[in-house]
Amino acid sequence: MDVNKAMVLLNHIIKQEKISEPLTQADYKILRANQLSGTIYPLIKDQENLYKGFKEDYFRYIQRDEIQVQLIKEINGLFNQHQIDHIFLKGSYLKTLYPHSFMRVMGDIDILVRPESMDKVHKVLEEHHFKNWHNSSNHDCFIKDKINVEIHPKLDSEFSKAYGDLFLNPWLYASTKDAHRYHLSDSYRFYYQLYHMIKHLYHSGVGLRTFIDLYYLLNTTSFHKDVYEEIYDKFPKKDFVNFIQCLVKRYFTNVGLLKKELCGKINQNQINEFITYVTHSGTHGIGEDHNLFIGGMASKHGKNEFIIWTKIKFLFSKAFLPFKAMKGMYRYLRKYPFLLPVAYIQRIFSLLFRKSSRRKLKRMSANKDDIQYVEKLFIDIGIK
Repeated sequence: MDVNKAMVLLNHIIKQEKISEPLTQADYKILRANQLSGTIYPLIKDQENLYKGFKEDYFRYIQRDEIQVQLIKEINGLFNQHQIDHIFLKGSYLKTLYPHSFMRVMGDIDILVRPESMDKVHKVLEEHHFKNWHNSSNHDCFIKDKINVEIHPKLDSEFSKAYGDLFLNPWLYASTKDAHRYHLSDSYRFYYQLYHMIKHLYHSGVGLRTFIDLYYLLNTTSFHKDVYEEIYDKFPKKDFVNFIQCLVKRYFTNVGLLKKELCGKINQNQINEFITYVTHSGTHGIGEDHNLFIGGMASKHGKNEFIIWTKIKFLFSKAFLPFKAMKGMYRYLRKYPFLLPVAYIQRIFSLLFRKSSRRKLKRMSANKDDIQYVEKLFIDIGIK
């Protein structure tokens, strides 16, 4: 799928306009990897043989959305009843901006609470049949009706020291919406969305859907320019902010937050390269031919450096996580931090003997040209 076709289809989704041109099975694979196949189904002409997959995904999207929406309502009611301040994050909020919530597929229900509420959260959720199955320093996980719920005591900003405390005080940008449910400023959410884009570009991949998310965020009535400018001054990747906004402005809307001369400096070829990369990576890097490790290796690659050394650095970064992350994965470190070397050995054995990890390690075979291509792309868009 070329750039123009991809962006035309996204515009059809945003405007909810019928699509007259036929799609192919190759288009279906791309749209499915970008979690848009079910979203686009109501807009395409009914050619049953060709569009069987689109139709099945459409009903699957609706079914999953109904379960998620009911769980969101249940959790909101429980947290209001028990006076737990909370903010719905990521897809849990973004789906409310779409014309129909099923259009915005999501995996987990992400919720931010105050750190001191975590014990109460565990008690309340477990009393109402949410099973706690995993805990870490960034979030604790519960499952109900086969839907994963992640409770965050903080917004993650640890994958790069450059972000410092930018996302450590989100409650300063929140206002009460419903009893103990808070609404996070869409201007703040916009930057958190960009942060997550960078994180996923490094660690897996992002899909076309993210452009629709950004479009809706930039066009909400609660998007405040003063908050946008305040955070812009603190955001470490300003070139990426400019790049993304120019892309959204060029294809979808005149958002009016950037000066024309900033967009004028951004090359259309760079935009095309990025859209192509995003299209084929798919949401969370699930694209059929996408190498999940390529972004991580490109981010580690140094100038005039041998590729083998780049791969070694990348492997070390995967195996030897920071102490905070290790403490979240191996709870005994909270009481016995001197056992960190033991935890590293445990993690290495887990990576070596887990079938999925061994399968992923095969992707380390990425060649020099591929790594350098992605590295140049990251430089061009302003994240390296």
